[in-house]
Amino acid sequence: EKEKFGKGDGSYVLANCDDYFYRERVFLLSYGIGDDPLGVSFEQSFDNDELDIESLMIHAYDGSIDGLPAEIVNANFYKEYLTADNFKDHVYKIHVFGYDSFKKILKMDVEGCEYSFLTDKNLKILADTFDQFTLEVHGLIEESPEGWIYDEATLEARTICK
Repeated sequence: EKEKFGKGDGSYVLANCDDYFYRERVFLLSYGIGDDPLGVSFEQSFDNDELDIESLMIHAYDGSIDGLPAEIVNANFYKEYLTADNFKDHVYKIHVFGYDSFKKILKMDVEGCEYSFLTDKNLKILADTFDQFTLEVHGLIEESPEGWIYDEATLEARTICK
């Protein structure tokens, strides 16, 4: 079973959602917010009574904006981009702030930078830390934004996926 959370381009799908969050404590690590208020609809969907979440904490990262484009209760915003090297530091905050017992979800929409993030080291951290993750993958189809420059990993992925 899968369920979509959020609206429009701000929506993402998670697996096994029926009763998955019921009376649970949830920590959401979210990369790529953007300046559109609908862009945080995924994060906002966790702050409603329907899910009956016991406790919620969101850490939202986006270096391209100065603040969240809409209110998200229980969210900390960080004006910082995701890099292959700083992911471990962001995950470390989960442990420092005491969220180890929470169900942990990662959401990523980093406009093509997901390829440089997907290193063996980061994939191990992802597998060891998160219960679920959802991400938007860019550049795998022919219709690409004009002027988009692809790094080597993206070009390789495009070749494999054709």
